[in-house]
Amino acid sequence: MPPSLGYCHFPDRSQEYFEQRLSEVLVTTYSRGAPAREWRRKRGTRGEALACRVYAFPTLQVLILMGLSLDREAERLQTLAANVQPWAANRVARNRWMQE
Repeated sequence: MPPSLGYCHFPDRSQEYFEQRLSEVLVTTYSRGAPAREWRRKRGTRGEALACRVYAFPTLQVLILMGLSLDREAERLQTLAANVQPWAANRVARNRWMQE
């Protein structure tokens, strides 16, 4: 079943992030009398956050169609995080090559 649509969570986002998300406007132009609507970037704005969100959503939909369960994945990640030893998180791997 596809995820619920109609809302998004934006934890800890900066003002610049929202400016990038709103970096395009819908413009209606006419070609041979027929209206054509297209999204155009506002002058002097960056749009990386918008592009990332636009590409991420269909990618998520394809992964769900391929069998990804977000609930199972969240449980798997919680289990992995719970099994990490506190000392292992701060451990530094060293070898001779790095010391030369």
